[in-house]
Amino acid sequence: MVERANRFAIAVLLTTMAAAILERCLGSLLRTWSHASCRNPALLGLPALWAKSAAVLWVHVYHDFRQTVKERESARSPASAPMAGELRRDGDV
Repeated sequence: MVERANRFAIAVLLTTMAAAILERCLGSLLRTWSHASCRNPALLGLPALWAKSAAVLWVHVYHDFRQTVKERESARSPASAPMAGELRRDGDV
């Protein structure tokens, strides 16, 4: 559970930092990249890698969230626990 909370905090922190950096530096980057037309594909690869890394991290956070919800639902549900008198397939007769 602590690992899930840490992963969520890291995802939020990195996404916030990326948005702040993009907001602050976007104008400078666009002016610089407009003059270096032969290097544009290589320079665009770095932000694409950054965005892909953030997307993968958020997918992990989403799956952690779904797992936490499943665990809480199964802990609350009395139907998930087997009844004491219930017959089992491989039980002794």
